[in-house]
Amino acid sequence: MLINIALILFGCAVGFELVTIIAVHQLRKRCQWLLTGADEFPDVDTAVCKKFIESSWDTELGWIRRPSSTKNEVGKDGSVSRFHIDEAGSRVNPGFEGASKEIFLYGDSYAFARQVNDDETWAHHLSNALQKNIVNKGVGNYGIDQALIRLEREPEAKQCRMHIMAVVPETIGRVHSVWKHYSEYGNTLAFKPRFYSVGDELNMISNLLNAEKKFEDIASLGLAAREHDYFYSRKFMQDIFKFPYSLCLWRENGRNIKLLYAAFLDLFDHGERAFVSVMRRNIEFSARMFREPETVSLLKSIILRFSNFSKANDIVPLFVLMPQLMDLERIKSHGSYYDEFIRDISEHTNVIDLTEPLLNASSLNDLYIHDVYGGHLSIEGNHFVAAQLAPACQKLLNPS
Repeated sequence: MLINIALILFGCAVGFELVTIIAVHQLRKRCQWLLTGADEFPDVDTAVCKKFIESSWDTELGWIRRPSSTKNEVGKDGSVSRFHIDEAGSRVNPGFEGASKEIFLYGDSYAFARQVNDDETWAHHLSNALQKNIVNKGVGNYGIDQALIRLEREPEAKQCRMHIMAVVPETIGRVHSVWKHYSEYGNTLAFKPRFYSVGDELNMISNLLNAEKKFEDIASLGLAAREHDYFYSRKFMQDIFKFPYSLCLWRENGRNIKLLYAAFLDLFDHGERAFVSVMRRNIEFSARMFREPETVSLLKSIILRFSNFSKANDIVPLFVLMPQLMDLERIKSHGSYYDEFIRDISEHTNVIDLTEPLLNASSLNDLYIHDVYGGHLSIEGNHFVAAQLAPACQKLLNPS
């Protein structure tokens, strides 16, 4: 009797394991966040590498917008936005071509203002409000470390009145990454530099993908990246499916079983449940990192380096924190996870945290685009941000 029960249980376990393996390998074709052992050493198509080299690759920063380029972005509702990059690698600021470059803006895609046209960005609206040309150097998916390195290497940015550094809270994770594949699974060509602290000094780990011949063996770069990437052991290896697959379902508070179920439901209506699930977990990871003294310390050091660089060149520094909609949704239910950090930084440099103004907006959802690109500011949201920043910028530029 006991033997029969044991055999039945064993058979059920084997059956469940086989079903899990099949489900993972089928669904991962549409869901890059379901990881298997193959993702430790991913193959990258040579055509993909060639396109990346031609369109985005930068030996120092990892990637950048190509000068004199343009691109359309199509939203899930069919709407089309278009951006243009000028010969200096800045986003075109209509009506200010040839004007004196008084303000330089650096940061990520929220600084760049994805999914709106050149004359709909908050930088453009702020230019109009201040009657000063804002040079937009934002780049999608940048950490504040990459943005700072770019600022420091561009001589023309030392000849202006103000530097604005605008990033999302998730930048705390980005500055601890050297290979985005370990934090944003599937982003296999996104290698980047990062800073690390030695006492009171910031040293830099250079971009590992800094020569064209290295594209021939991305996997070996991954081995080198493990030593310096915060996410390899803490996130990537925790999420990967290995035998027995069925036990991997329950790691990290059931992350994998939730994602597997979301990816399965997405099959029927081409939904974005899996993407939303991943984004929300990324927010939780950022919240966790804002509670860790070492990760907070590195981010603070980078911001202070930005501020000191500006001041050393007699330029006004301004750090702007731009929360994503999912940040705000979490804050509504759990409270802010970075307010203590903002209070600390505000004692050392000029800071504008847009969290409270956005939370108090009468129609918060209208200020963001609900789309596959991660939910950037809408046309209305860009107007809103410019209106929030204009008085503070005016005061900083004209102190009395």
